[in-house]
Amino acid sequence: MLDKPEIRTRILELLKSYPAIKQKITVLKREFENPTLISEQEMLDTMAFAKGKLGNRSVPGHISDKTYHIAINFRGQAAHYNREQIMEITVELEKMEKKIYRLEYCISQLPDEQQRVIRGTYIEKVEQKKLASELCMSDSTIRRYRDKAIESLTEMYKTLIEAGAVIEW
Repeated sequence: MLDKPEIRTRILELLKSYPAIKQKITVLKREFENPTLISEQEMLDTMAFAKGKLGNRSVPGHISDKTYHIAINFRGQAAHYNREQIMEITVELEKMEKKIYRLEYCISQLPDEQQRVIRGTYIEKVEQKKLASELCMSDSTIRRYRDKAIESLTEMYKTLIEAGAVIEW
């Protein structure tokens, strides 16, 4: 089991990587909705070669009987590959979405000031001075709210881990 300093370190890493994770989710969703699949024809074209009249040189378009039977078997392989690709995308997408959902939920449980500081600092990537100006707070107040928020997030994640929740970092 992780101790509090390790959980805190992982939460900071998660917060810092939030924009990158959101970007990966967007890319994976797009790929899931419009996957690049290997067509049966592409698989057949890949296998459609045999020795031609020019000695050892392959001639496209000439399919030997043996190669044709192999290519027919590869139709099934293409479908299997495409299913595996979509499944891998689905698993990775679900893992990332769960990670972000849990983080966003925990952030939503913070007091308003802490939420604004965490969102501004890590999610929106606003510089501390600009954030302090926008929120009408001093730099030290921003740091104090940020530190309190990270401590609260650490406690929330510690509670989840102790309750047996599986945390994907």
